[in-house]
Amino acid sequence: MSNVPELPPELISAILDIFWSSDDLLPKDRITFMTSSLLVSSTWATQFIHITTKDVYIPTPSYVPQLLRVLRGDSSSYNGCGFALHNALTRSITFRYDGDPEKMMLTRQHPHPMSLAVLCVFHVLFIPTSFTERLPNLRRISIELNNCTIDDFFSRNKFYAFPRQVTHFDLRFSYSPFVSSADLFEMMGSEKPIGLVPGSMPNIRHLSLHGATEVVLNEFIWACPNLEAVVTDVVGYDGPHYEEEQVGADDVEDDEGGEEEAEAEDDAEHEEGESQSTGQARLAGQPTRVDEKEDVEEVDSGYASAEEDETSHCHEEPSTSSTLKVYLRHCAPHLPDIRGL
Repeated sequence: MSNVPELPPELISAILDIFWSSDDLLPKDRITFMTSSLLVSSTWATQFIHITTKDVYIPTPSYVPQLLRVLRGDSSSYNGCGFALHNALTRSITFRYDGDPEKMMLTRQHPHPMSLAVLCVFHVLFIPTSFTERLPNLRRISIELNNCTIDDFFSRNKFYAFPRQVTHFDLRFSYSPFVSSADLFEMMGSEKPIGLVPGSMPNIRHLSLHGATEVVLNEFIWACPNLEAVVTDVVGYDGPHYEEEQVGADDVEDDEGGEEEAEAEDDAEHEEGESQSTGQARLAGQPTRVDEKEDVEEVDSGYASAEEDETSHCHEEPSTSSTLKVYLRHCAPHLPDIRGL
């Protein structure tokens, strides 16, 4: 019987990284991949643990107890070193839930399983141990909910104990084609608040919200007073208001200085009227010019910084379609406290 040569660890790591980070990987396929990777070889299992520790995925609510055992150091998969390994490497956690579209609109007698699972993880991360903070390098949390109503998810979970070290938060609601248009209209047209506490998520800098209502988006903006960027597909949201910067006389040529300065002053005097919609949050700020990038915070989490092509969205008119919109607040050097608006 011939020996099958083993792949180099670097190649195994590259294969695992590409496969694990794929957005097209279904939860059932990810579960199969997780259970089988530990059985291939010792080298494969070692590289798999390293890759999956950096970016943790929870494919179903039933996997949350396993994560909690890891954080307590009780998991046999890591030989008792799971807590230290996750503390050193974990940078993101992604929760994924796929529900039954036929049962989505039914009234629950108990909390939503993924909502309860997320709440348990948040409480463990929010309350530090006696000696150290859990997952100090965690910067991004993503929650992907398929066939789950907004009211159902937020019925018991108000994000009171959101982890302090997290700066990027992604929340996505999606629905299968089997969901009736009447149910979708009822959910997306709802003006029911979800009950977030203003200022309860002060460390969030980047918010990505998809498939939600304008009321939910506004509540998140109030809950995250230090937002720098918002990525959303919510229809009707026109983003924070940005005023044009005045151009000084030293920045233009003598023959064009008067005209350009007058145009800049006219733009600076223009202010957007207050919205008549109840609960709509408005943000105001004075941006720096697009080409001034020394104040831009560099983020390595997959979100773009204030590059020229994205900053241009700050000055576009509100879209009436569900096209993705990006609003950057960190092009403004001095931002007001939106809790006082």
